[in-house]
Amino acid sequence: MIQIINFLPGLRTYKTALSLLICMLIWNIIFDEIPFYACIAAVITMQNSLLTTIENGANRILGTLIGAAAGATVLFLLPVNLWIITLCSIIVIHLTSLLKKPGATSIACVVFFSIVINIGQSDAVDYIIMRILETSLGIVVAMSINYLIKPPPKEDTQIKPAFSHKKASGKKIKGKKIR
Repeated sequence: MIQIINFLPGLRTYKTALSLLICMLIWNIIFDEIPFYACIAAVITMQNSLLTTIENGANRILGTLIGAAAGATVLFLLPVNLWIITLCSIIVIHLTSLLKKPGATSIACVVFFSIVINIGQSDAVDYIIMRILETSLGIVVAMSINYLIKPPPKEDTQIKPAFSHKKASGKKIKGKKIR
């Protein structure tokens, strides 16, 4: 017999939906529009654990800031052409690598491209400010909801080392002693 409970959405689905609703209500009250980027940020930020929620939110904010800074730099200081866009995309990707934040790379590039290719110089400052505010709203709301509504167990919120620093028990594997 099939149980109906197997077909119901999980708690993360409801937390995500609540995050979306709160983002839309707040943004709509302030700016009288639906917050596209806040909704995307909330969906991407909401994860099964608080640790991954925080990591995704931090990567998203960092990527948005890097992409926005790079986009503004190109628009206001350099000629926009395919060579400049290509070279600057290398810089954006490398910067996230230097910062050891590969999770921020894709959003940094998306923001950079959207500013340089789609927005243009006349609307860039407004777009950058609104994009950062909107993305931040989605992240903060998703992180708050995930923390406040039945947060994952404490052990899910701490970073666990990949390898233990304890000495091996001396067990043998195929004739070799583990140290």
